[in-house]
Parts: sequence; structure tokens; C-alpha cells
Amino acid sequence: MFRKLNALLWLRVQVLISNSTLLATLLMPFGITILQNEFLNKNGELNMFLLSTSLTMVLSMGSGYMVSIMMAEDKEKRNLKSLILSGVTATEYTFSMLVLPMLIMLLGMISLPIYLKVDLSGYLFAYVIYLILATISIIFLNLLIGAVSDTQSKAQVYSIFPMLIVSFLPIIALQNDTVQKLLDYSFIGPFVGLLKEGGGELSLGNLGLLLVWVLVLCLASLFVLKNSYKGK
Repeated sequence: MFRKLNALLWLRVQVLISNSTLLATLLMPFGITILQNEFLNKNGELNMFLLSTSLTMVLSMGSGYMVSIMMAEDKEKRNLKSLILSGVTATEYTFSMLVLPMLIMLLGMISLPIYLKVDLSGYLFAYVIYLILATISIIFLNLLIGAVSDTQSKAQVYSIFPMLIVSFLPIIALQNDTVQKLLDYSFIGPFVGLLKEGGGELSLGNLGLLLVWVLVLCLASLFVLKNSYKGK
């Protein structure tokens, strides 16, 4: 099993290195954060706001978008068929898709607060749990998109809408109460609310909401992925 996972992870790294557009999309949230901080946040008053918006961009562009594109590329280049013939299961394939996006999110959740000088020591546990569960949710969402996309072009089109929603929903919610309610019940709502309030304890309600999102998206993506396996 570990040999298969290592091979799959090596394949993921090679795809990422060879795809300059995907690599640029992955790095874009960090570049945008640096530019915004340098030109719009000279007094440090927007540190918490920039952290919230930058993390949502890392989620959507870094951890999420790459999943659907990689899976679509596997299908388009018939790598998925080769993996099936080599004995790779849907579960092993799904697990391999989780690793790189999670590493990207870990890089963002550690480096961005340090760069923006945001002290999270008072609510670090809630911050980590909310972000990890949100990351898993968006990975499964994009895995679902990749599973229903036959080509990279289709995956890019299908991924744009959720990517834009996750990236800009917190900003739009500042101006609209209805959008704010949608944000509150989304998988990014708990950590956005945590940063907006400047801290807080881990909420069972928020934890339950995130676990429901993870479960629903996990079951949906695995169902579609297993059907894709059967269809090959």
C-alpha cells in the first residue's frame, strides 16, 4: 500500500512541476497577500482581514483547484486507467489526492499568520481544526468536480465557479446579510467567523457543521469516483 501511495505522490509532484499554469495558481494567493500587505496595509490595521481573505484564496486556488485539474489530467492522459490496471483502489487514489493540498494549506496556515503578524495563541486549536476540516471539504468538492470532468478544460471551467465563491464570499458577505448567512453555513464560515471575531473557543456547532460537510462531500466524491473506476 505504501509503495502505491509513494508512486501516486510522485505522480502528483511531477504533474505539478510540469504544469506551469497550475503551479502559478497555487502560488498566486501568497503573491496577492504580499502585494496587498505592502500597498494596502502599511499601518497593520488590516492584518486579520488579510489573513482571512488570503487563507480562503489558499483554500480555493491552492488546496482545491489543483485537485480537480490533476484528476482530470489523469483521466485525459489515461493515467487513471493505468492506475486501475496496476491495482490502485479508489480509496488509495483519494488519499493520494489529499496529501499535497493539505501540505499547501499547512504552509499557508503557518506562514501567513507569521508574515501578517497575527497572534493566534489564544485560539490556535480552533483555528487549526476549522482550517483542516475546511481543507478536506474543498478537496472532496474538487475531487467530485474532477471525477465528472473528462478533460482538463472541462475541469477548469467547472472549478472556476466554486473557486470564485470560496475566494470572494467573505468579502461580499461584508456588504450583504443574505450572503453572510450563506457564509455562516458554508465550510469556510467557522474559520472566517473565528478570525473576524478575533478569537474564540472551539464551537461544537461549528465542528458539527464542518463534519457534515466533510461527510457529505466525501461520500459524493467516492461514489462518483468508484463509478468512474467501474466505467474504465
